Amino acid sequence: MSQFDKGKDGDLGTSAVGGEAKKHLPHEDLRGGEGPQINFRPTRYKAEDLAGLTWEIQIEPKEGVIRPCVLIDISTNGLCVLLEKPLTVEPEKSVHLKVLYDGNIAYDGVAKVVELRGNGEKTVCALALLDGLIDVTSILNVLTIKKDMEQANAQAKTLFAGWFVGNYEPLKAVVSEFKLFLEDAKASLDEFQRKNRWLVQAAESDKRLRKAFYEGLFAWPSRKFGEFATRAWETSREVTKQDFEQLKKFCWRHLH
Repeated sequence: MSQFDKGKDGDLGTSAVGGEAKKHLPHEDLRGGEGPQINFRPTRYKAEDLAGLTWEIQIEPKEGVIRPCVLIDISTNGLCVLLEKPLTVEPEKSVHLKVLYDGNIAYDGVAKVVELRGNGEKTVCALALLDGLIDVTSILNVLTIKKDMEQANAQAKTLFAGWFVGNYEPLKAVVSEFKLFLEDAKASLDEFQRKNRWLVQAAESDKRLRKAFYEGLFAWPSRKFGEFATRAWETSREVTKQDFEQLKKFCWRHLH
């Protein structure tokens, strides 16, 4: 048995990768640099920390030979992957590495094989990047947006389910028209008050002005309001008890 056959505890260890329990050696157990070779290690993010992103990782040890991999962990200057098939490359050798998440290219260049460990069936491979760094911050931002959008969409679906109900088109049409009428009537009255502010104030103490104001108000807007209220009542008489709460919220959202 070679020095790469067993891990820290004589086994490859276990971790949930891609929804299945796969055996591998945790990256922190892989042999690191010694003496002057010791360098600062950037923060590493495990695959489970990045759940929600779709990863596609390929190692090309030689031209035309591609080995798909499963992500174990990743940092700005390297990553650790699990290979389903043995990699016929010695440590310290270079390979071509391509890393994509959700279809976005995170890295496409040369990487050095730092460590290889396996039991003949599965191989854990640690890689150091040689052609630049991986923008981990961008990856985390994409993940944050996806998670927040999932939450926002779930909330929108809940709100939608609270007021939406099929059929009742005549009632919905009346309510929608009623809403537009109220918006236009309010805009007209606001404009009247803006132009005749002093008359509106004077009408509070002058019965003649107040009478003229109310006669104008009842001449059309109030009458139309009554017509809409009557139509809404007539079209709502067929609403079932089961659909009442949703339609009540529909009307409230439009007319409140």
